Amino acid sequence: LDQAGGRSGQETQSAMGLNELQRVADAYRLRYERYLNNAEVANELSTFATSGTQVISSAYLPIFPIYPLTKVFVVLSFLFGAALALLWKVSRDALSDDFTSTDQIEQITGIKVLSALPALPGARVPCEMPQSEPYSPYSEAIAVLRQNLGLRTPQDKANRWAPVVLITSAEEDAGKTSVAASIAESAAISGQSVLLVDADLRFAGLSDLYGIEEGEGLCEILEGGEWLPEAESDTSGLNIVPAGALKNRQPADCLASPAMGQFVRSARQTYDLIVIDAPPVANLADCKILAEECSHVALVLHVEKSSRRDVRDTLKQLPPDKVSGFVLNHVDFDTEARQWRVGCSPASSYGSSAKLYDMRRAAEAKKGDARNIGRIA
Repeated sequence: LDQAGGRSGQETQSAMGLNELQRVADAYRLRYERYLNNAEVANELSTFATSGTQVISSAYLPIFPIYPLTKVFVVLSFLFGAALALLWKVSRDALSDDFTSTDQIEQITGIKVLSALPALPGARVPCEMPQSEPYSPYSEAIAVLRQNLGLRTPQDKANRWAPVVLITSAEEDAGKTSVAASIAESAAISGQSVLLVDADLRFAGLSDLYGIEEGEGLCEILEGGEWLPEAESDTSGLNIVPAGALKNRQPADCLASPAMGQFVRSARQTYDLIVIDAPPVANLADCKILAEECSHVALVLHVEKSSRRDVRDTLKQLPPDKVSGFVLNHVDFDTEARQWRVGCSPASSYGSSAKLYDMRRAAEAKKGDARNIGRIA
């Protein structure tokens, strides 16, 4: 046992000696590797120094972030957003079938806009505005329309040849009948003798507007009935020729009769102005026939309903030399004044005129209330 224990003790000491030698070898190996690394770095530095390269400044850890470049990205984002908005607007204008401004209408059609009529709040009747509210924006816009159409009284009373204006539209419910009646009322108030003709033989819009009962009218005149203009002393103001009753004939055939030309020529020698309310152009021949007897054609556009396609189709059916321009109807000047301007004068002036007119009406109402209070006292 003692001999075995002695041998085991020697083996243990030998194992410990081997472990110590292993640690020494590992330490020398690490030192040798570090030496080799330092030698390589020194070699690189010596090569860098002998290559003629100089160190301007030592590298350091930046305090502020180098990337991303905030200002550059903000500017690029703004430019990208502006380009995207412009592209969206151009594509919308190209793909949309609606009109968005006066300039766009004139640019696409090549025809000027004569006037822009504001939308009337409440239950106001447009044709009554020139008489009941002469200082209102609507009445002012009708006066602008008359001047741009050149609807002036003939100077030579002996050889008068009064202008004949045809009011029509590209589609229904554009307000053409109200515009025709408003022009006639405004001209009559100015002292002109006006003949207002209802040539819409299908629906007779003017006859309904003025509450004219069934009786002789344009249909009877064109079917051979005798029509004599009023005496000159009786033509002051406004005279109306209703549509009448159409019997077993197409409206286009009735309007194309020689009696239509005779009727218009006779009226032009008697009155200062003839206003004809025609049916919408649509696919009818009526307006094309009536335009041959007229000196001016005004096309009424509803700014929220009239489309480019309808306007293009309408212009194809009308003689180009007779179309004087467009009349924009139902314009909201409170929100769309700038885009629906007419000529060099912005349409926002109508908004200012409306405010002044409302202030004037309020002042007159206060005066009226004061007078009534005085009477009661």
